[in-house]
Amino acid sequence: MSVVFGPVNSGESLAVVPLLARASMPQLHPCWVDTLTDPKKYPMCFRNAPTNQQIGAAANRYVMQVLKRKKVAVISDTTGYGTASVNAYVPMLKAMGAEVVYQGNVDAANPDLKPELVAHALRRSGSDHALERQCRFPVPHHQHARADGMDVPIVGQTTLGSGQTKALLEKPEYWAKVYPNNFRPVCYGPDGKLPERTTAFLDRLKSAKIDMSDTLLCGSRSL
Repeated sequence: MSVVFGPVNSGESLAVVPLLARASMPQLHPCWVDTLTDPKKYPMCFRNAPTNQQIGAAANRYVMQVLKRKKVAVISDTTGYGTASVNAYVPMLKAMGAEVVYQGNVDAANPDLKPELVAHALRRSGSDHALERQCRFPVPHHQHARADGMDVPIVGQTTLGSGQTKALLEKPEYWAKVYPNNFRPVCYGPDGKLPERTTAFLDRLKSAKIDMSDTLLCGSRSL
């Protein structure tokens, strides 16, 4: 083996990156946690994705400057990625003048995503609030938030807007006011078109009858 691509999730990469660095193994991964690339600690490790600081800055800007919300709850799962995301985003929000009314992590394997603590914290915070979610829950948190009567905008992780998430929703309206970060803005030009090479790649996939409607490139919502 001469190079490693992956892992594709930050939680696994947090364990793998140091091991590959000891072996001076070149590595390329698409993971967002900031510490997963470091030119001094991991000189042979590279990423082809944005960092948590970049993703978080986009979500925070949308909450504060577009939605005009000042009270924010930040919730993620207990994976390495989820924990790192909360730790990264809360200071960023506070620096922008937000009031973080709640922050916490939910067990990544827990399908019940409406802990009473979260529900009460959101309700007590008043009407002018938003929910930032940075996780890969087995069932969309916004489904439980809507069903529990919390009509708040939800901003955050890319998979909030994927076709796979849509398929898990009991009601289409549970997807309202959900604003995920996404890769569409870095794929499409200002004219709304894809580069020629990407268009040719998609044409090959379509000719092979590969469904792209569920992917983050073609079938998802974005900020």
